[in-house]
This record gives sequence, C-alpha cells and structure tokens, in this order.
Amino acid sequence: MSNEKKKRIWRSGVRFDCPDCGLLWRDDIEHAELIAQGCPECHGTLSLVGMGESIVEFAKWYRCVNCEALAMKRRGEIVSAKPRTGFSEFT
Repeated sequence: MSNEKKKRIWRSGVRFDCPDCGLLWRDDIEHAELIAQGCPECHGTLSLVGMGESIVEFAKWYRCVNCEALAMKRRGEIVSAKPRTGFSEFT
C-alpha cells in the first residue's frame, strides 16, 4: 500500500470524492450512501454526491437516481438544493 496522499476533489467546502477509494461519489458503487424514498421532489432514492466540511456545517449533497434533482441533508433534514461550485462538473 502506498503512503502517497490522495488528491482530493473539493469546491466551496464540499468534497466530491470518496476518501477510501478516490472515486467521485457519483461513480463509487462500493461505498455509495443511498437514502430510499428521500428525494424531496419525487420521493425517489438519493445517492451521495458531495460531503461538506465545517464551512458548510458538514452538510451532505445527494442526487436523485430517478429525477436527478439535487438535495441536501443538514441538521437531520433533507431539502431541495441549488447547485454550488463544482456540482455540474463532479455530480
């Protein structure tokens, strides 16, 4: 195992890659975090695409696998969200 530090992909306080394997969350099937019936728009399944750091109070961003809407989970609540910097490129 290499001791190299993995390059992290982040924008505006949001990480878009898995710390375990380095894949973008959108492409990481093995470590995917899913929320069944969590989409605020269509009640479809949400898939993790970004994890926030302290600057965004450790929020998590999800994309609906059905309607592709973006949602955010913060303080235990899932709400519709607008894209931030990096979301069009990495989610």
